[in-house]
Amino acid sequence: MNMDSYILSSIIILSVITVSIIISSNLGVGTIAGFIISGIIIGPNTPGPIATTDIEGIQNIADFGVVLFLFTLGLEMKPRQLWTMRKTILLQGFGQVILTALTFSLLGQLIGVSWEVGLIIGAILSQSSTAVVMTILREKEEFKSATGKNIFSNLMAQDMSIVPIMALIPIVAHHQKTSGDSFLNSIIIIIGLVISIFVIARYILPTGLRVTALNNNREGFALSLFLFILITTFLCRKSGVSETLGAFLLGMFLSNSDFRVMLEEVVSPLKRILMGLFFLSVGMTINPEILFSNAANILAWLLVTIFIKFGIFTLLSIIDGKGLLIGMKTGLALSQVGELAFVLLGIATTSGVINSDNAAIGFIIVSISMIITPWVNSLGNMVEKYIPQK
Repeated sequence: MNMDSYILSSIIILSVITVSIIISSNLGVGTIAGFIISGIIIGPNTPGPIATTDIEGIQNIADFGVVLFLFTLGLEMKPRQLWTMRKTILLQGFGQVILTALTFSLLGQLIGVSWEVGLIIGAILSQSSTAVVMTILREKEEFKSATGKNIFSNLMAQDMSIVPIMALIPIVAHHQKTSGDSFLNSIIIIIGLVISIFVIARYILPTGLRVTALNNNREGFALSLFLFILITTFLCRKSGVSETLGAFLLGMFLSNSDFRVMLEEVVSPLKRILMGLFFLSVGMTINPEILFSNAANILAWLLVTIFIKFGIFTLLSIIDGKGLLIGMKTGLALSQVGELAFVLLGIATTSGVINSDNAAIGFIIVSISMIITPWVNSLGNMVEKYIPQK
């Protein structure tokens, strides 16, 4: 492809994105839906002048945007604040993952699926989208509200649950046996990872930042930061821990740093670009042919997932003492299935727990649930009119 073709392709892609974002913004659903719809249009599964085929390559790049997004959230969250959320993280966050997995395990048995497979499907569907939900909270300036903090606690717990879920999938597939030693090794690895991130954030990175700042070397400052974010991401991948959780911990450990404001200024421009690319890549995974041929099945599972998660989030929030309103708004915000489900579906397919056809349907359910999140979340404003704040 020559330079003229690259330029023409770029013009068409940017035109599609611009028009989609303008339309979605005018419809009141924000920019997320616009990016996802753009991905459907310019992706490899729809006819047109542009067919982008390297979805996996784009996703690998775009995932770094989610990492940067969680890093900036961590910068705003001091360790003491996270400690105050421990009850909600344990009761609501982990409780939701467990109850959703058990509910789908029971549902699976009713429709002829083994309880083990149903358990894995439920665990995958229990994951909500940190990228989508936190973007919406930021756009509406609700991150620091009571509901926003409750939502954030649940999202952190879901990220933490990724490790045991990833370990559970091959066990269900009978590819390995459980053992106390392997579980103990996993705990040791996680503790070691947290300590490593703490050392990086407390001692190693600040030293490099201080040297570059004293020399007024902005390029060196930015490169030092991105180097250690990548090192943290690499350590998380090798440890089997969610990269977003590692990035959040790195940011949180740096929240008391003298360079906190400068760090956010360096990360923000790249973060916004890559987050847009992330939502674009989500749209590219949707295959309209599979969607239309399995429309009834997809719609049924989508609705079941939304209602089950909404009910569990609401119930646990009430038990946690947050009240009905916060519970319902949390349930509406987190009833979708998130980006980490793509990873878990891939592992489940490779392990043989789910076949490739069902995995393709699962990808579409996840993507559609993310698309409709702004609309579902907006129902919280209607609920607020009828249910008084606690």
